Amino acid sequence: MLVYPANQTPSPVVVQELPVNILQELIYFFNDTKVRDYLIRHFRNKVQPQSGCQYLGTMFVREKDDDSRELMMDEEHHRDDYLKNQCFTLADVIKSKIKYLKKRNMRTLFTLAILYKVSSIHFVSFMYDPVARRLISFDPGNNLYHNGSRVLIPNCVDAFVEHGLLPHQDAVTRTGPCGQYYFGRTFGPQYNGEDPDQTDLPADAFCQSWSLRFKLYCILNKGDHSFVKEWCRIPPKNRQASMVRDFFIPILEDHPYLLDKFRKACRNR
Repeated sequence: MLVYPANQTPSPVVVQELPVNILQELIYFFNDTKVRDYLIRHFRNKVQPQSGCQYLGTMFVREKDDDSRELMMDEEHHRDDYLKNQCFTLADVIKSKIKYLKKRNMRTLFTLAILYKVSSIHFVSFMYDPVARRLISFDPGNNLYHNGSRVLIPNCVDAFVEHGLLPHQDAVTRTGPCGQYYFGRTFGPQYNGEDPDQTDLPADAFCQSWSLRFKLYCILNKGDHSFVKEWCRIPPKNRQASMVRDFFIPILEDHPYLLDKFRKACRNR
């Protein structure tokens, strides 16, 4: 079950007056924390109030140093959440949220965003089930951006195991690798068909949007994440168009408040 029908056609009211660089403008807009939080609240409270899901938010992390897999919370993004001049690891934060995560009747959705190099970032979403004691990870850029699959996910799993939220390392389901091999690898739904060894940008820039889409669909489907299989059936060259046609445009059509904010953001840029 998907949020919006795949054959939905954008209405003229949304298409008109959009900027030429529509993709970049949509990325900027849907990357905004207030927009993400608004949509998640709307889906939890109005679209599917019986979802059984709660939302922990987005946590921004960096590697402590080049020789350590330890992830530190990024001070710039969390300056209002933590005391000045104190360092917090991801494991520290997970420990502080144990009571929240252990709510027996609620699955917890959250996103980790890892910052690396000078200005690069990658988003991976998670869903924790306290009853099954299982963690679902969704890396839309699987095998494209290794900071997610090789650093972020293992570090998150370690923190959950360390604090008794998971019984062992194998209590994790990685949803997102799409099964079909390209260039000898299985890629996630963010993959657009380009050889990652031939370009610096092997996929679109929609990792945050895929991660948001994952959370909203989990809410709609009451924790069932089998819809990812439908995403994997979309030919890679069509996945960018699917994000615009089947996700961005229908949301803007359904939310005049967001459409108005989007148009103002475009005019002011």
